[in-house]
Amino acid sequence: MTRLVAIQPFLWVQFFRWLMELQPTLVDLRLVLLRELRRTDKLARRHDELVDVYWKLSWATGHLVALAMAGGPTQFEGLSEEDVETIARLDCTRIALETGIIGITLRGVWATARLGKLALPYQKRQYQEAERYIDVASSGLSLVAIGHRHARLRAEVGKVLETGPRLSGEDLVSDLVRDAAGTIAGQWTMFMDEPDVLAAIHRENGADLALLASRMASPGSPYQFERMVDVPDALASCIAANSPVEWMESPEMLGSLGAVPWVSRAGLEDLHLPADFLTAARGVWDAAWAKPVLLSAREPFLWARPIQQAPKVVSRKGPCPCGSGKKYKRCCGA
Repeated sequence: MTRLVAIQPFLWVQFFRWLMELQPTLVDLRLVLLRELRRTDKLARRHDELVDVYWKLSWATGHLVALAMAGGPTQFEGLSEEDVETIARLDCTRIALETGIIGITLRGVWATARLGKLALPYQKRQYQEAERYIDVASSGLSLVAIGHRHARLRAEVGKVLETGPRLSGEDLVSDLVRDAAGTIAGQWTMFMDEPDVLAAIHRENGADLALLASRMASPGSPYQFERMVDVPDALASCIAANSPVEWMESPEMLGSLGAVPWVSRAGLEDLHLPADFLTAARGVWDAAWAKPVLLSAREPFLWARPIQQAPKVVSRKGPCPCGSGKKYKRCCGA
């Protein structure tokens, strides 16, 4: 991993190109699998190979997002203003978040945090104009990450999160968006008031996953743990940031993304688990791992937009909307 970090400044353009080439393939593959799940909750065994490819491409997306943006704004020096603006509008969080997996989403969040001030105007606009749950989740997490990593931007981020999206509707979708915005704003407030609480929750989540993984380790392995307190802090934090769990099942799942403070300030190498841990705790791949992710991606609340009320048409023979009791044609429409 250290070697990859060292050569990143020379290869970020290639990582960026691979990311752009991979994106449409992953989206198309997701749509193919979701079409198979329109009328059933089960995928036939003949789809196992496709599901395996989808899972691997999803994680490849997370890695490429992080590698492409690891150098931050300084790596874009020498590019034209137009190219830099295009990169600033590349929604790293959204790209990763649409995979539905927490560990991948957090890599997109990390990449957006690296961009910092360069990404802030776009993410502010996306948050304020958010109409769908997926919109507010992506832009909200991006803003939180930027604020965590860049102290000078915290006041601006806090103001945007406190104000929330500019929604006027009172329908179910609008309420879901407001609830998600409230959850994100609540996490931001907790960080400002009690930063140690989120850090403890993040470590606890990782230690819990470490205990599960240790069951696959060989006897005598240094990665066999009996208690959560036995798990080293650095390992616990890294494991939590690589969680294969899906987050989209319900709006409340946003609360499980308390890893953002740690992730946003981590280094690229901190996001990757030790090779010997992966060897010791490696499980056997099963297509069932991807099932919750794909089923959650069907949830309509993720993609739905607020109901647009059709404008009322005033009939000339109908009552006047001014409330006079007269016909419109004999009142305001005269």
